[in-house]
Amino acid sequence: MLSCSSVQTPEFASQAQPDSAKQDENYIGSPIKTAPPKNEKDGFLLSWPLKGTVDFTRGYMGGVRPHQGLDLAAPKGTPIYAAHAGYVEYAGRDFSGYGNLVIINSGSNWSTFYAHMSKIQTREGQTVRRGQVIGKVGATGNARGVHLHFELRHHETPVDPLAYLP
Repeated sequence: MLSCSSVQTPEFASQAQPDSAKQDENYIGSPIKTAPPKNEKDGFLLSWPLKGTVDFTRGYMGGVRPHQGLDLAAPKGTPIYAAHAGYVEYAGRDFSGYGNLVIINSGSNWSTFYAHMSKIQTREGQTVRRGQVIGKVGATGNARGVHLHFELRHHETPVDPLAYLP
């Protein structure tokens, strides 16, 4: 389980941290350094779906109130990037609570969910590459503030994304 904190992705300059993240009851905030992804030979690896300063407002946790992904606060309209290459399995609003949602399938039993988007910038069936813009950060669905809800699933089972992020 992750306590909430800030992450600075190394390949991009810092962005201003949104005041809305500081008001979230789950926000704690302490910086974590990240690294670019290793090569694909090391297994299934992800890139960060947001670039610059990323504030965790909630981490992956099981238990009584499970949270199956990472909530990453960023200003509304911040670009969201595909964390891996694959095809867009789903793009729409039909999953309860997720709001605008994109699901990218790697083709090898791994998929990533990007939820609460203000704008979807891809379409179902489209092939995407790692780092391609797929949407914008927002607060749709059951979002409690502007953020990206990011999930990783293997064989449709939620997995902690931090184990696969640099």
